[in-house]
Amino acid sequence: MLDAFVAGRSSKSDYEIAVIAAADFLRRSGRMPQAVALLTDAREKQGEDLRIDAALGTLYYVTGKHSEAAEFLRPAVEASGDPTLHGRWVESLARSQQFDAAEAAIEG
Repeated sequence: MLDAFVAGRSSKSDYEIAVIAAADFLRRSGRMPQAVALLTDAREKQGEDLRIDAALGTLYYVTGKHSEAAEFLRPAVEASGDPTLHGRWVESLARSQQFDAAEAAIEG
C-alpha cells in the first residue's frame, strides 16, 4: 500500500513529500526499521536540498539516536541552512558527546 502511495508521485518534490509522510507513518506505527529503510532507499532520488537526509536525521533525533542523527543532519543543514535542523544537529552532536564538533557547528 505505501509502495503504491510513494511510487505514484511524478515530481521529485512530490516523491520526497510522499516518502517522508510514509516514513513518519511507519515510525508512528512502531515500524522504525521500515521507516529507516524507506528513507535510506530514497536518498539516491533526493533533490539538492537533501530533504530525505533531513527527515532521516530527524527520525534518528526524535528516537534518541543522536550520533546517527548528526551524521544525516550535517549535510542537510549545509544544503538548506534551516535553523531548526541546525539546532537538532548541534544538540545531536552534544548528546553524542561530540563536543568539539558541536562547538564548531555553533560557531559556524
